Amino acid sequence: MVIRPFVQQDLTPLTELTIETFRPFYEDSFRTLVGEVVFANQHGNWRDDYREQVAGLHAPE
Repeated sequence: MVIRPFVQQDLTPLTELTIETFRPFYEDSFRTLVGEVVFANQHGNWRDDYREQVAGLHAPE
């Protein structure tokens, strides 16, 4: 395994990996536990949330 510093080209694949990793939790587990109304209000845009959050983790500012 090689560990190296983050480079901007890593952002898209890292974001896609994060979304795919958490997809089973949100879509197969959490959604059925809380129901559609709660899910839509609390986490309906979870993919977009991760796109913003993952990018923010690697923003120099």
